[in-house]
Amino acid sequence: MERRLLWLGLLHCVLAANASPDFLITVPASVYRGEEFDFCVTFPGTFQDGSVEVNAQMQLDDTDVVRYPPQTYLTVSEAIKCQKLVAPKREGYWTFNVTLQSHGSYVPNLPQWYPPRGNLSTTQTERVNVNTRREDADITLIQTDKPLYKPGQTVKFRILRLKANNRLRPDTDKIKWVYVENPSNIRVMQWKDVPTTQGIASLEMLLSNDPPQGNWVIKAIYNDSKEYSNTFSVEEYVLPKYEVSLTPPAYLLVDTQTIDFKVCAKDFLITVPASVYRGEEFDFCVTFPGTFQDGSVEVNAQMQLDDTDVVRYPPQTYLTVWMI
Repeated sequence: MERRLLWLGLLHCVLAANASPDFLITVPASVYRGEEFDFCVTFPGTFQDGSVEVNAQMQLDDTDVVRYPPQTYLTVSEAIKCQKLVAPKREGYWTFNVTLQSHGSYVPNLPQWYPPRGNLSTTQTERVNVNTRREDADITLIQTDKPLYKPGQTVKFRILRLKANNRLRPDTDKIKWVYVENPSNIRVMQWKDVPTTQGIASLEMLLSNDPPQGNWVIKAIYNDSKEYSNTFSVEEYVLPKYEVSLTPPAYLLVDTQTIDFKVCAKDFLITVPASVYRGEEFDFCVTFPGTFQDGSVEVNAQMQLDDTDVVRYPPQTYLTVWMI
């Protein structure tokens, strides 16, 4: 029983144990207006006969009073009796009044250091804060299988919403509307009442061979009219070229059993702005998606307008390049 009392104390409840050590009354210190909360009475003893009547009410002022239906418990033996009460809809610090009236023979079961007082009835008053629940935002994920697509490819995506007011559990209801818009905000595909599997909806859309390039939008509207969106891009792109060359030795002897070739792999990505301002600096970058264990890489760059107008930049040499 001592462990039970400690556990109830950790619930941040208002305890009315001092008023009547033969009973333990628990009620939350703070509740949300218009929502249910638990009100419990612990009986650390045994009723051999008779009953216990519990009356509860909440009062803010002389005119604003909420009375709850009385509860009668018969033949209670070391039990915890709880009931669901609905909090008032007005905010503020309310007075919670509880009256217990027992009828019959009751034998309490308390520690020796906590002697019973033989109370057969008690009235306890506590303050309960009634406030408004903060509206947390739901977490919605609209995920595509990749961020960038080429014309003619299939866009695959999934939608999942986690409800903030349901301990972030998946929303298993159907999605009212799902549609895809092109960069001109024109709806090109839509689905209605999309079913979900454990809260996840999986859809796909085939791009045409000549779709508008740019950022496309996927939108999802649920039954509560909340709308969520995510984007993906459609572009014509070419993967970097990869070149491997084999250079044999200049000559071979007649008794040569092993031939050593020089293997050279080239896979560089060069980026330069499409437009720059005359006389101003701009960035020129080279990406090396590989590793040079020894040797070096020399980079030469120049800009040419005609046969006479040429700008040559100083060469750059990089040693021991590691995946930059």
